[in-house]
Amino acid sequence: MSALDRTAAFDLVSWLVDDECQHGTALCLVDGLALRLRDAGLALECLNLHLRTLHPEILAHTVSWRPGAPATELFIDHHHRRAPVYLASPLRRVMTQKQWVSQRFDGPDTTGSAFYAEFAAAGVTEMVFAPLENADGTVSAFSLGTSRPGGFSASDRALIECLQKPLRTVLELKTLRAIGETLLETYIGPGTGKRILAGHIRRGDMQLVDAALMFCDLRGFTTMSNRLAHNRVIHLLNRYFDAILPAINAEGGEVLKFMGDGILGFFHHEEGANASCTAALRAAQAGLARLATVCELDAELRAGMALHHGIVGYGNVGSGKRLDFTVIGRDVNLTSRIETVCSLTGKPILMSARFAEHLDHPATVSIGLHTLKGFEEPVELFSWEG
Repeated sequence: MSALDRTAAFDLVSWLVDDECQHGTALCLVDGLALRLRDAGLALECLNLHLRTLHPEILAHTVSWRPGAPATELFIDHHHRRAPVYLASPLRRVMTQKQWVSQRFDGPDTTGSAFYAEFAAAGVTEMVFAPLENADGTVSAFSLGTSRPGGFSASDRALIECLQKPLRTVLELKTLRAIGETLLETYIGPGTGKRILAGHIRRGDMQLVDAALMFCDLRGFTTMSNRLAHNRVIHLLNRYFDAILPAINAEGGEVLKFMGDGILGFFHHEEGANASCTAALRAAQAGLARLATVCELDAELRAGMALHHGIVGYGNVGSGKRLDFTVIGRDVNLTSRIETVCSLTGKPILMSARFAEHLDHPATVSIGLHTLKGFEEPVELFSWEG
């Protein structure tokens, strides 16, 4: 490598480990790296990052750069690993065997693979694919294409090889941060996950929050569980969750707990109690409507929704290193008890008087006073007849 090449490599590595790359997005990193590689003399026609991740729905994501346009991002689901295009692509070999792969397009070994067709049509003369192996053993990759006659030069290849490890380190840090956020969002919800990442992790670290609460329960779940095979029960339970959870998310709510077939939802809108309760009611209606469209030959999926508004303690409880971020308080207990009346009366939606008074709709009907376990005074409940 010449002195000029060593200077270019040093500048690129220094940029990769600088704050700009540490704090920027993968899209910004790809845009910046492509610009600097072209300034260093590479006739670069494409630059791609193929990043593995840990996500319940996404297997990986690809960040791609082409001349004259900003970088773009494509998310790839888990079914892609069985797709013919992936199975025949060099990425499979790079990620499973940790090998560098080079493919020329201007010689007798030019391939007709669908994976390469886009690059060949864009005037790429050679593609290079390189593994990015993380400390935990997972392998991502990056790829570059050139339009230089004869493909990449020896100095081009030397520069690319110098980038492999620092690029791997920068991307591993970004991926780990993203995985941490994804796992928190997946298991405890986006709002709660953000609070934890912001440092609210000490036992007893709680705040009082004014919120609309929802408790949803699948009717006849115990009987269903005793009657059907385990795998079938899991399938039906997930069909039920698929109907209810998107409705909660669409109204700005958050699911705090799964308790078997029970769902504890939490709605806190900055516009106030009316907005929180209206959102919770819309979510309940939409969730039940979605559930009513689910058809299963061996089970009827129906649910009851309890709605209440009150003050809850929102934060950490537990012991030592094992904590739970949850909501606690009298109003949480009341919401759970209201749901038992849903089961007894067959009403799909029941709400407390405090919840009903925050609604602008006149379609609430009192079903009278009900004695709830653990509460001394009877509680007036309302059904929704809209």
